[in-house]
Amino acid sequence: GVDEAHYFLYAYFLDWSYVDHPPLVGWTHWPLYKLFGTNELLVRLPAIIIFAVVSVLLYRWVVSFSRSQAVAFLSVVAVNSSFLLNAMSIMLLPDCFLLLIIFPLMETIRKIAAAGPGEGRTGDFIFLGLLLGLAGLAKYTAILFVPPLIVYLIMKKRYDLLYAPRMFLAAGIALIVISPVLYWNIQHDFISFRYQGGHVLAPTAPSIKSFLVSLLAQFGAYSPFLFAVAFYGLARGWKETDDRLRLAVLFGVTLLIFFLYSSLYERTLPHWPSLFYLLFIPVGACCLL
Repeated sequence: GVDEAHYFLYAYFLDWSYVDHPPLVGWTHWPLYKLFGTNELLVRLPAIIIFAVVSVLLYRWVVSFSRSQAVAFLSVVAVNSSFLLNAMSIMLLPDCFLLLIIFPLMETIRKIAAAGPGEGRTGDFIFLGLLLGLAGLAKYTAILFVPPLIVYLIMKKRYDLLYAPRMFLAAGIALIVISPVLYWNIQHDFISFRYQGGHVLAPTAPSIKSFLVSLLAQFGAYSPFLFAVAFYGLARGWKETDDRLRLAVLFGVTLLIFFLYSSLYERTLPHWPSLFYLLFIPVGACCLL
């Protein structure tokens, strides 16, 4: 695929970052390329491994709120049956890393919020910073992970955590992890930020046609049935009080609103909101089962 070749070239021309994306996808390719050379299997091996781990994490997540191994297994089957998510299980895209990071990220912030004021493990805050930093090394839209975390802490009335020293530690670690991206952009007149800003703040009038075409592409790419299942899952998850589902709703709605808004100005590619479908296809399947 064109994208596969493009991201493999990141490894061939290794650098601190690149114009259109941060470097994690290229850094992941690089060790395999240097050790074994390249062929179609080696280029796709990271995506295969990542999605296998995603499937395991997804299974454990669904078990945690459904209390049913059978339901969790069928939910994972549903996700792997989606056309585009199935493609992402063999094509390494920057988005693949966000699919991997989201489950430990949600569990970590849930554990931090559940601990009493002044309690909790410093290691959880360090891990939170590492996860956010890795997400930032994968894709710029990882910045959308921050608002749901803040809203969740406010919902849990953990205002103390918003200015806790260990939360600043987490932010500092995330900043250190993404420093290669910042360094590269300083060297190159912040070209990546200007490029990505052009997507979000495109100097064009809103277009209903662009919005509908983007939505129709998702309708086909994830399969019409599973597209409907995902939005059914969102509707059901919205009413739930389980913190695992609350967090999923916060992340999913944030991503959905962002990409629906941006689709008014530029056609969004179907894989951009893949995280929303990863979270809510299994929720919808769980409710149907």
